[in-house]
Amino acid sequence: MIEIKKNKETWPKTKLGEIVQIIAGQAPPSSSYNKNKKGVSFLRVTEFGEKTPSPVYWTSKPLKICEKNDVLLSVAGTIGNVNISDKRYSITRSIFALRIKNGKIIHPYLFYYLKTLKRLLEFYSSGSAQKIVTIKTIYNLEIPIPPLLIQKKIVSILNKAMELRENRRIAINLCTQLIQSYFKQIFGDPLSNPKNFPTKKIKDITIKTKYGTSVRCISDKTDFPVLRIPNVLKGKVKIEGMKYTTNHEEFSKHKLEAGDILFVRTNGNKNYVGRCAVFEEKHDMAFASYLIKLKTSDEILPHFLITLLQTNSGRKEILSKVRTTAGQYNINAENLKSIKIICPPKNLQEKFVKIKKQIDSLLEKLTDHLEKNTELYYSLQEQIFQKELVR
Repeated sequence: MIEIKKNKETWPKTKLGEIVQIIAGQAPPSSSYNKNKKGVSFLRVTEFGEKTPSPVYWTSKPLKICEKNDVLLSVAGTIGNVNISDKRYSITRSIFALRIKNGKIIHPYLFYYLKTLKRLLEFYSSGSAQKIVTIKTIYNLEIPIPPLLIQKKIVSILNKAMELRENRRIAINLCTQLIQSYFKQIFGDPLSNPKNFPTKKIKDITIKTKYGTSVRCISDKTDFPVLRIPNVLKGKVKIEGMKYTTNHEEFSKHKLEAGDILFVRTNGNKNYVGRCAVFEEKHDMAFASYLIKLKTSDEILPHFLITLLQTNSGRKEILSKVRTTAGQYNINAENLKSIKIICPPKNLQEKFVKIKKQIDSLLEKLTDHLEKNTELYYSLQEQIFQKELVR
């Protein structure tokens, strides 16, 4: 085992531009974009992944090309994201490709080191309409250069930590897909309704719908917590980042009960409208005005309804009711209540919800493991690049 004890200050530093060739991207003509895999894969920052990109477009007229193993750095708009090129790509103007030009550094080491510089690069960025980082800034970045053997050891440690994170993410995605797959197995597609279940509008299976409070919320903790849009995420009520009110009367008017459904009715991102979750917290909480509360009748179980609304067919129905005003996407309570849903027998819903809750429990454990793996990953990065390195 290689023992790494030296502080990074003992390693020689080199300007990045002296050890890499910096290739500034340039967007090809938009008329050349296609999804038919004609030409070269065209890469934008939005298609960066955890380590390698996943492009969705090709171009028949590439202007600037990155090669396999180039380190890719976002330098406009979104600053400081880093990927490794797994093949040749045409790159847009917001990406620099960094190509190793001598044997002093290996590209995975550079990838991991640059990931620690995101905040620094954001600080160095300039521009009013869109923040950018210049070639000169990137050229002058000072990079610590440990011996190659140490670089490989660092890469090995961080690769293992990243792999743990990725495995957790894959498991979480599989569990989420399993819920949808099990739903479809029992009930079929809710839009085409191949099992001929009775159908009703949401207004016919709810006993109450209500908008949340518009009272001003504060960060200072009080006895009156208020759930907002960020607290409704991935089918769950998240209590991180809570806001509070001092208005007891408003809190009492909008206090939630177990089994209430919270539905996101407005957002600047169309895909966020329709996020929903079942309230199951033990503590009293109210909800804010950008949310709608639904209370279902005994005919429909809350967990069944939120799963149905998150199927592809359910999302399609929601989005068909969404309207836009001043850059905000909205669905009001009346349009929400007009959505038609299937109403399977209660025993089938109960069967589904029982399995869903088991999968939800597993998802909570996997999510907790992912958070711990992420903490480990960043802790290792800090030890390696900011403090002293460990065995």
